[in-house]
Amino acid sequence: MEWMAEEVSNHDELLEIFKVCDTLHLAINNGQYPYLVPLSYGVEYVDHHIVLYFHGVEEGMKDELFKKNPHVTCSVDIVYEYNEKPGENISCSYASAIGEGVVTRLDRQDYEYAMDLIQTHYGFEGFSYDPAMLESMIFYKVDLTHVTGRRHIKKPEEVML
Repeated sequence: MEWMAEEVSNHDELLEIFKVCDTLHLAINNGQYPYLVPLSYGVEYVDHHIVLYFHGVEEGMKDELFKKNPHVTCSVDIVYEYNEKPGENISCSYASAIGEGVVTRLDRQDYEYAMDLIQTHYGFEGFSYDPAMLESMIFYKVDLTHVTGRRHIKKPEEVML
């Protein structure tokens, strides 16, 4: 079994990594230590940038920290399978991406669009929800200005990306 680890720099392949992962880990500046939050998210490609969408419930710590400093770092990852070589090692087939960008708070007229992208990301495209639910939420987007990726796979054609 031939294993290879490789950097991913192609925008289409990086976008696919964001599409197959299910949790966004967002590091927000908070003084000495970052505030790290796992989030549900939606993703799209706009003007040569990966853009991520997420929400919070009412104004809280995230919102206050974004007002102080909107620069964030995020990561996503997925493990496809674990593989062992008895007597040698255990490895896994994975893909991951790390991005840096700036968070902006969305205007209310863009909340449904963001919610639709989030639902689509999790396989619920077109799911009907009560639009009044959005009134208690705040939606944000992160325009990723720098993204890197990595994957470790047996053969590229054996991994669905």
